Amino acid sequence: MNKLIIAVLLIGLIGCKKEEVKQNTTTEVDCQCDRVVKVIKYKQGEGVYCLIWTVNDCTNWSKHTDKSFSNESLSPDMGECYKMPY
Repeated sequence: MNKLIIAVLLIGLIGCKKEEVKQNTTTEVDCQCDRVVKVIKYKQGEGVYCLIWTVNDCTNWSKHTDKSFSNESLSPDMGECYKMPY
């Protein structure tokens, strides 16, 4: 009788599958926005002149542009969203 109970318990344990818990790692991507991957800044008096490289995470297109900003705090930084002028 004991052997039968042990056999039933072993079969029950073998038949159980470990349930995987998957984390939701997807993040929303703004396809109208390009992510800044590189920026070089040159000071011009109070302002700043920037060379900006971006990539669109929806299309994987990379773009580059240059632009002057009146204040360095207005210029984009790496990883930020930047709407390219074209």
